[in-house]
Amino acid sequence: MDNRESSVMQIFKHLKTLFITFVITFFVLVCAYAVFEKRDVDTDRASLARENEIFISGQKRLINNELSERVSDLLYLAENAIFKNYINSNGDEKDVENEWLLFASKMKKYDQIRYIDAKGYEKIRINFKDGRAAIVDHRSLQNKSDRQYFTDTIRLNDRNIYRSSLDLNVENGKIENPAKPTLRFGLPVFNQEGIKSGVVIFNYYGRYVIDNIKRANQDSNYMQLINENGYWLAGPDTNDEWVFMYPDKEQKTFANKYPDEWLRIKTEKNGQFFSPMGLFTFRMLEPDVEARTKLIGTPDEDIAIKGADRAWFLISLVPPNAVPYANNENGYFVGVKRLFVLPSLLLALTLTACIFTILFLLYRAENEKLKEIAMHDPMTGCLTRRAGTRIIDNAMNKSESNNKPLSMLLLDIDHFKSVNDNWGHLVGDKVLKRVAKIVKAEVRDKDSVIRTGGEEFVVLLPDTDAKNAVLIADRVRIALESFPHPSVGKVTASFGVAEKRKEDNRLNWYKRVDDALYHAKETGRNRVFNADDLDKALPVATVQIEWKSEWESGNMEIDKQHRELVNFGNQLIFDVFSEEAKEKIEPKLDEFLNHVVYHFNSEEKILNCTKFTGTKEHSEAHKLIIADALRMKEAYLSGKLKPSAFFSFIFDDFIIGHMLKEDIKFFPFLQDNS
Repeated sequence: MDNRESSVMQIFKHLKTLFITFVITFFVLVCAYAVFEKRDVDTDRASLARENEIFISGQKRLINNELSERVSDLLYLAENAIFKNYINSNGDEKDVENEWLLFASKMKKYDQIRYIDAKGYEKIRINFKDGRAAIVDHRSLQNKSDRQYFTDTIRLNDRNIYRSSLDLNVENGKIENPAKPTLRFGLPVFNQEGIKSGVVIFNYYGRYVIDNIKRANQDSNYMQLINENGYWLAGPDTNDEWVFMYPDKEQKTFANKYPDEWLRIKTEKNGQFFSPMGLFTFRMLEPDVEARTKLIGTPDEDIAIKGADRAWFLISLVPPNAVPYANNENGYFVGVKRLFVLPSLLLALTLTACIFTILFLLYRAENEKLKEIAMHDPMTGCLTRRAGTRIIDNAMNKSESNNKPLSMLLLDIDHFKSVNDNWGHLVGDKVLKRVAKIVKAEVRDKDSVIRTGGEEFVVLLPDTDAKNAVLIADRVRIALESFPHPSVGKVTASFGVAEKRKEDNRLNWYKRVDDALYHAKETGRNRVFNADDLDKALPVATVQIEWKSEWESGNMEIDKQHRELVNFGNQLIFDVFSEEAKEKIEPKLDEFLNHVVYHFNSEEKILNCTKFTGTKEHSEAHKLIIADALRMKEAYLSGKLKPSAFFSFIFDDFIIGHMLKEDIKFFPFLQDNS
């Protein structure tokens, strides 16, 4: 009995020791986890805070620059010599109108530009609508003496500038539809006797300020612009914007949605804080002070800006669901809370170890996921430049050790700047996404697509020599050309290709590819060029086009004339790249065009005689190409067109291009009826 009791006591003692060990181990693990969790929480929140500080500071600079440029424009128009002569009765009104028309057409940022005399009568008015500037007929000019912008501006002293509130433009007592955010700038003007002759008024498209914020919110909806009364000028919900202009709308404001936060923002003016509503980062904009400082460098100069509203507030609001542990300021016990969901402290140490193993694996998987996200460009899904650099270096090492070929192609979207200029950056971004999608679809799974910046992409091609790299590049080029963008139309790209040489490091290898790309662009775009060909390429002046059997149409006369045109074109290009003066080239160009016209007439007669059904459409194509040829001739002779571009036009577009795009349509007909 005693022995059994002793054994039981020993077992109990061991169990007690095991339990105490388990409890101590558990709490050590909990505390350790809590410490690490606090570090991660603090790091994540600090990183988020820094990102938003940088983000909102950048937006503030954009707005300040935009406003200062408007003040600069106003001073320029009001103080230039043409306008000064006019108000001093020494200049012609038409000269001012034409000067202002040119200015409005170039800037595209002003709805109206006006000169109003001291009695409130419009004397000069330029309207900008539907992408065009126009001078308003004198019969349509109005008296604006009762408008606030006139009365506020005419009262100002010399070199004092009026700025209205940012609101929606009103015409004939009604808000324009669609809504047009507008800022008005005004400046009184004086003649040489110092008498106030009137005011110059700008109606500035405030959407340029608003659009900067909207573009910043493409991937989130954090950025907001609030006026000094707490109303949204730009916000997450368009229905809540500009409600102060609509008395019948529910007056939802930032101020009544976030009353405590709004009070703090108005009091502190600049700063950042966490609240249960999220992370608030804010900057007060004093448009008049900022614009004046940007314009003249110091607020002590003699220019003053009299704004209708004193301040705007630029606010970034990250919602609670995007802030790490938004409702837990401390963070020490985040891990404790998570681990205390274990069923019981009586669970075995093995189970605890399993749970910690699972937590570790989940933590590692999350880290791998974050690494994967960091490696890819958020817009296109392609590898980033940084990730691409590592992949290229690893591929180079592998290629050298395995003694297998490795190639790189570099592509650049042709005329991409015009896409952004004509259709805007939102459409430009869609073009980039579409191009990236097509490139990834046309290359192999083992190839790496890297966005190096802007409209430029690198494709790394392992186990690929230069010859096959050119084939892949050309496949991508054809695919891009074959799938036009719904808004922009046909999108093309130029390609440089280079196989890595043994002596190449990453930098000089990339330079060879870039040189090849540059050559592709210089020689006409929408083409592929191999870097190896740069070393052995003949001067362009020596390039000759040889007749190919597949160009045979089935009609002897047409084929004869085609050969003559190719030969004439070869000689013409040689002359163009020689040192002969352009005045000697001009008669040869005229002779060449005469040959082309003769050929087109002969070809149309033959097609009519053979009763080819597409003769009429083919004749129209002839007219278009003759018109293009005349324009290109004038451009070359005036120096606006480089010899390389002229070469590309003569052969790629004019001779061979027309033959393979238009003439080839009747080849089967003539061959069947030969």
